Amino acid sequence: MKLIRNIWLLLMVLLTSSCGELFNLNENEANPPDGVVMSHHDIDIIVGDSVFIEAKTYPDTAVVSYRWSQSGQTNSGRLVGNWLYAVAPGEFYVKVEAENIDLVNDSTYSVSDVCRVNVFDWSIGPDQSDYLYETIVYASLEIDDVDITNAIDNLQVVALVKDEVRARAEMKEAYGVNYIQFRIGSYWPGEKATLECYHPELHQRFVFKEITLSGATYGSLSDLVKLVGYSKD
Repeated sequence: MKLIRNIWLLLMVLLTSSCGELFNLNENEANPPDGVVMSHHDIDIIVGDSVFIEAKTYPDTAVVSYRWSQSGQTNSGRLVGNWLYAVAPGEFYVKVEAENIDLVNDSTYSVSDVCRVNVFDWSIGPDQSDYLYETIVYASLEIDDVDITNAIDNLQVVALVKDEVRARAEMKEAYGVNYIQFRIGSYWPGEKATLECYHPELHQRFVFKEITLSGATYGSLSDLVKLVGYSKD
């Protein structure tokens, strides 16, 4: 009888100890997140480019698993791991859900965040010689109060007529001053063109100015047209 009683006491100690460890483990695992934030919320990206997207929960001590999904024109982009590849023009949404399972209370905590993605394609228009008129623009370029005229080699700066590229900006220099030049073709006077820029590091598209293609010259070497763009944030 004494042996049986000792075995029973030993089992009670082991069970109590195990339950305590299990409860503490589940309590730690059930640390729920207050929210989740994606590294981007609004992306403009040109076909062929890619962007790294990540998500962080807060507080950062929360133990979660992430689930990614796409909605909208999902054929426009391909999500591989944390990399988003722009495939074709269109708009879609990338959603991340941070999920935490509470085994003790048999419940699930889930928070989410969404990023809008606009994929565009700047197709090249006809040869410049096909146009009847040519409008010239001499300009400087500024984004968020920073002059980036000298950085256009790392950007895409174009003149668009209904999403057709009529001209790409060229870097020029005269009398020690750098400037950009557009030579924009048109079929007839009065067509409208917008001067735009795609910044691949920011993954943003900026619209600077709309001009009338009249065959005239805008600006001069001594009085450049100042093209100013601001980010959406």
